[in-house]
Amino acid sequence: MTGTAPLHPTTTMNLRKLYPTMTPFVGSRVAAGAPPRLLLIGESHYLPKDSTVHLDDEAWYAGVKLGVEETRWISTANIVRGACKAKFSKRAHRIWKNAFHAINEAGPGYAETAEVAEDLVIYNFFQRPAKQGKSLKPTALDATVANDVFQAILREHQPRAVAFVSRRGWWHLSSKETLGLPAAATAHPTSAHWNRVCKVYNNRTGRQVLVDFVRSLDWRS
Repeated sequence: MTGTAPLHPTTTMNLRKLYPTMTPFVGSRVAAGAPPRLLLIGESHYLPKDSTVHLDDEAWYAGVKLGVEETRWISTANIVRGACKAKFSKRAHRIWKNAFHAINEAGPGYAETAEVAEDLVIYNFFQRPAKQGKSLKPTALDATVANDVFQAILREHQPRAVAFVSRRGWWHLSSKETLGLPAAATAHPTSAHWNRVCKVYNNRTGRQVLVDFVRSLDWRS
């Protein structure tokens, strides 16, 4: 997965060739064409603590060589599937556990929370991994690429609604005013603001923002 030329910011296919495992997780019911086709967006992947290949934005988007373990850390579909299979037992999986619980409470009400995944398209907004345990400090190039990929995912999967579980990702979304879809943005599901009342959320918790948003949707229409 080594690039031979710098990535043009608007060429999403270049990213898919360089880092194919970073393509979104697509739930089975979404793949079958069933509603609601909710697009759930996190912030960014991580790489192992000792990795340095992602620290330079231009080098990352031009293409870097990844080891097997590094590739595993950015394998979106495998990560989501593994989290569901393990019943969200790992600390790193709490982002999905907490988000799925909120969605399930407000929407489908499945007996098993992991079933929510089959109604979703899931990916991370920023296409360059962050330092482990840290939020990415996005550069202008990160933002440009992230917005290009976001538009490509909208065209490909045609979601009916969009939920960001990353305020940082939402802040850098350039098409808020022209999105044309129901959209919400809330705190990272492992952050303090997920369960803390905040003025930014009109005196609600981050979790309640997601619950209220999902309740506003006609889940199966």
